[in-house]
Amino acid sequence: MTGVVSEIASIDTRDGPMRAIVVRPPGPGPFPAVITYPHIGGLTNTMRLMATRVAEGGYVSVVIDLYHRLGTIVIDPESVQQDVVAISRIAAASVTDAGAMQDTAAAFDWFDAQPFIRGPSVGTIGYGRGGSLAVRAAAEFPERVNAAASVLGFGFTKDGVAECRARLVRIRGGLYCAFAEHDEIIPSSVQDEVASSLDGLPLDAQLVVHPGARHPYVFPDRAVHDAAAAARDWEAIFAMYARHLGGGSQGGAR
Repeated sequence: MTGVVSEIASIDTRDGPMRAIVVRPPGPGPFPAVITYPHIGGLTNTMRLMATRVAEGGYVSVVIDLYHRLGTIVIDPESVQQDVVAISRIAAASVTDAGAMQDTAAAFDWFDAQPFIRGPSVGTIGYGRGGSLAVRAAAEFPERVNAAASVLGFGFTKDGVAECRARLVRIRGGLYCAFAEHDEIIPSSVQDEVASSLDGLPLDAQLVVHPGARHPYVFPDRAVHDAAAAARDWEAIFAMYARHLGGGSQGGAR
């Protein structure tokens, strides 16, 4: 799909305005919406690329700025400069589960006022810490979030496997979690804990570990990008969105 529309929006939250990257398919819509919980960099060009991929699949992609309580912060996740690393740690520590869910609720209100968004059901997708937030949103707002995807996610079981499982039970729609086989950042124990939490649940869930893939294989602007693994993710994610949200463009085929 070509001709996607990209802009920066401002979403009112309890703690002030929150910037968001909004990328949507061409035409008036309405289209189903997908909230993106970004990687550690915030609203980076990488996240704009990922939002564009979602829009190419026929969905409005809204990347929310989880750092908005600190001001306008965008970080190069690949930088090794001491000051950048320090700022990155401070920004990451500012993101709480409760704050992220408040931001999610604010995004719902914004969606409801947009003529090009079809509701009430929405999807989520997240990367890194954002992956666990995308899944948490499906558990916290089961009446709104009908499909959640986590790619290279972590933080699911920080409160324990039992608590994670209790959270997953509340999800009503679909769930997709993807990991890399060779990940120097996320240990394989995270995959095992998520699999254990999902075991036996009556949920439309899929957990995938891509053989040979490295962190962060899914981002097309990284040297370790694995196009085949990313394509498998998008095929599965768009199929899940289609099942639970409707809309889309032939599973997101280009």
